[in-house]
Amino acid sequence: MGSAFLRQLSAARNAPGGRGIDFELRAVSNSRHMHLAGGAGRELDPGAAHSPEGWRELLEEEGGVADPGRLLDHLGEAAAGGGRAVLVDLTASPGMGRVYRHAVALGAAVVSANKLPFAGPIEDFHALRAARQRAVFHEATVGAGLPVLHTADLLLRAGDRIDVVSGVFSGTLAYLTAELAAGTAWSEAIGRAHRLGYTEPDPRDDLGGMDVARKLLILARLCGFDLDLEDLDVRPMLDRPDLAGLPLEEFWRRLPETDGEMADRFAQARGDGRELAYLAELDVRGPAPAARVGLRAVPRDHPAAGLTATENMFIFRSRRYEIRPLIVRGPGAGAEVTAAGVFGDVLRAHAERRVA
Repeated sequence: MGSAFLRQLSAARNAPGGRGIDFELRAVSNSRHMHLAGGAGRELDPGAAHSPEGWRELLEEEGGVADPGRLLDHLGEAAAGGGRAVLVDLTASPGMGRVYRHAVALGAAVVSANKLPFAGPIEDFHALRAARQRAVFHEATVGAGLPVLHTADLLLRAGDRIDVVSGVFSGTLAYLTAELAAGTAWSEAIGRAHRLGYTEPDPRDDLGGMDVARKLLILARLCGFDLDLEDLDVRPMLDRPDLAGLPLEEFWRRLPETDGEMADRFAQARGDGRELAYLAELDVRGPAPAARVGLRAVPRDHPAAGLTATENMFIFRSRRYEIRPLIVRGPGAGAEVTAAGVFGDVLRAHAERRVA
């Protein structure tokens, strides 16, 4: 995703007529190496990302050791120099919430695709929400390139009350259900998704449902409910504990053992006139909010039935959208789509910058 974002940044800089913003790339870092633009007014060329391994090679050949403290100092210098300094986090690293708060204190904005700071301890979430006003943007943590958090935020700011949020929150799992509905064997579908880059390196990270659970948790917290992951009922798409702890190579070898089980589940749903979808749902109409994630059989007229491969769908039912829900639907997997959501937040960070 990092290379995709840098390619989009480079394209925006070089677009005819521009966007009215003079983008400067001042630093790039991964978990091991860091490359900073040296000297006042210096910047890095995001065009290096047009080579598939361009930035990785540059970091290893010319970068120094990754140092969050030095990176923050560099960010502070950029923020003090005018314009709008933005820290963009495209990692899945824990502990980044502290870095975000330091960045905001230095006068920078934060744009994040990293779910962990927003789905961690509730105290950390509240601290980030306090810093969020025109400073912390994280649309891509839930909707990739779809305006999901923005939609929920607009409803709430306009005085609406969100009663139910549901839908298919994983393009990867949507791809798998579409393949299974088309008759593809379960193990073959996962292998194909893995080759296409839709799954994590270990597909069990997707099949366990925790990625979807974190997205639902972030939405629930945005709606004002102080839930933790332990408060969610999370059912894995493949509930086979005997495969969970295996080495990855052994998991791939034994995965075909589950083909019959999954085929039977889909056949039973079809026999009942239903379709299977991996759904997330937050329902706050009862005495306490209820949040659940799992593979469910839905009627064929359900909005989530018949999604095409890799699509996401977010269904909002509120006081104003009770009979006919508000639906946000579109691509939900892929580096380019997610990077576009991140780039959109960079543009928002510029547009909503604080006025001194």
